[in-house]
Amino acid sequence: LLPAIVRATALSLLRNYPDNKTTDTFTAALQDDDALIRYTAIRSLENLDQETKLQLIGPKLYDRVLAVRMEAALALSSLPISALRPDDLQQFKAGLAEYKAAMRYNADFAPQRYNLGNLAAAIGESEEAINYYLQSIGIDDQFYPAKVNLAMQYNQLGKNEQAETLLRQVVDDNPDLFEVAYSLGLLLAEQENYSEAATFLGKAADGMPQYSRARYNQALALLKLKRWQDGELALLKTLEVEPDNREYFMTLANLYLNFKQTERARRLAEQILQKEPGQQDAQELLRMLNQKK
Repeated sequence: LLPAIVRATALSLLRNYPDNKTTDTFTAALQDDDALIRYTAIRSLENLDQETKLQLIGPKLYDRVLAVRMEAALALSSLPISALRPDDLQQFKAGLAEYKAAMRYNADFAPQRYNLGNLAAAIGESEEAINYYLQSIGIDDQFYPAKVNLAMQYNQLGKNEQAETLLRQVVDDNPDLFEVAYSLGLLLAEQENYSEAATFLGKAADGMPQYSRARYNQALALLKLKRWQDGELALLKTLEVEPDNREYFMTLANLYLNFKQTERARRLAEQILQKEPGQQDAQELLRMLNQKK
């Protein structure tokens, strides 16, 4: 592998470990002599807050390399137009035009139509985004990213039946896409189909054991179904992953207290404090229970 490709790959992997140090690394990479490194750095900084993104990525709208300029424009496309400096606005629009032209050049391929759909979605043009996603699916019915993003657009427009159909297709065809199973579970819960929601959220939680939010949402669906014991077990699993999570702790503690299971609530608080001695909610619950003795 070429050194630049190795370095760019390493930068991409750092995105999985977001902290101040990695942000500093990406920021420094924006000034690298190699365009691939600058391009990768921009992609790695897309989730920053608005002000920081403008400060760091805005200057890349003027980069000497087309791919870097296009990526900078794409990264800034999710921001309100009013957030851009007037001096940058023309260059931003030029970057988007260059990006669209590049995607249309190879528009016979599903990913290019999909990318145009993503751009349209980012700048708030929902109908155009939907059209591009449908075109992408028309070219390649197995290109699931277009189906997932089309489902997200339908959901935002309140067309949940169409969104559900698409997500079910993707999950059926790709059983290991646990993130999509999670999205489907959330959608079903939104529609108050808690039974199926619990099933898909559980599938997602099993496939992503360290993503405790999936298990927590499964627990909420189970509690809606009054499956108290199953809900309790799911909540206990969330606390195994994140013992300091206040929301998870309070949900389980309130479940115990609602059923007057004070000893279980006490054991829960004690167990959490063994793992996280500074957990204030557990301290408060234990103090309250001791006062009632």
